[in-house]
Amino acid sequence: PAIEILLLSCRTYARLYYGVNPALDKPEKLIYIWKAMTAHGDKKFLAALLTVPGAGYETIKKLKEHFSSCEEIWRAGLSELQSAGLPQETALRISRARLSVEPDAEMARLDKEGITLIEKTDAAFPSLLKEISWPPQWLYVKGRANLNSTALAVVGSRKATSYGREATERIIYE
Repeated sequence: PAIEILLLSCRTYARLYYGVNPALDKPEKLIYIWKAMTAHGDKKFLAALLTVPGAGYETIKKLKEHFSSCEEIWRAGLSELQSAGLPQETALRISRARLSVEPDAEMARLDKEGITLIEKTDAAFPSLLKEISWPPQWLYVKGRANLNSTALAVVGSRKATSYGREATERIIYE
């Protein structure tokens, strides 16, 4: 039964990530897909949590102080989330998200778009950014970049004005 579950999980992951439903008849295919599934570890649960409205820095910080991992947070019941100090509405949103958000699928979506989720504790997190007074705890990075080399970052509002978008395009183009 455990092997059947593993095969089903690998097929599901391959279908989500690669858009195919492979016949996993060769052990090397199974090993490759299993490695891809487990490579993201706890980060896939963080990515899933970040899709929940209201689950931002303060909420996740509070939860990480109470639980040992993002996976444990993701799997926690409503009463456990509330005992960690979450308001009922936020705890309900996280509980409901488990019905519609699959952590492996969320990581597959990010991977497919060429987006990497980098936590402040990761070696790839920009060292200079760690030094500011209120550094972000995670970054979404599209493409491949050495974030510890000389760089220009454009930081803006989620609800940018048309002028803000225009000005940003001009700055980046130059």
